Amino acid sequence: MNAIAFATACVVYRASNSPPSVPDVRVASCRLTPRGASSPTTTAEYTHVLIVPTTTDIRDDFTAGATTFGPNADKVFVPDELSPVTYRVLLVRRMGRSTSQDFKECLLVRTAVTWPTDDL
Repeated sequence: MNAIAFATACVVYRASNSPPSVPDVRVASCRLTPRGASSPTTTAEYTHVLIVPTTTDIRDDFTAGATTFGPNADKVFVPDELSPVTYRVLLVRRMGRSTSQDFKECLLVRTAVTWPTDDL
């Protein structure tokens, strides 16, 4: 099996930090995809999936039964802090442990967007 292909970069801010401050985490490689209509999941209230290396320090504020992100959830900007689109981390989970497909899958919620933008 091939390793995960990462296509872009992103930055992560803790809940208490925001641009234009320095990001808490810079992720050199990640993959962001919109949620597919047939995506199987136990968490229904997300808009995008972010895949990052297992070494990435990205944090959720998940509470069982929650349908939105918690107040301490990280914020993600793709490809960097200049993006007008903010994603909040709903859930982080490890996938493919001990395989070449080992990564963290982050379920994200896209927050309100300032239009017009083509950064979706």
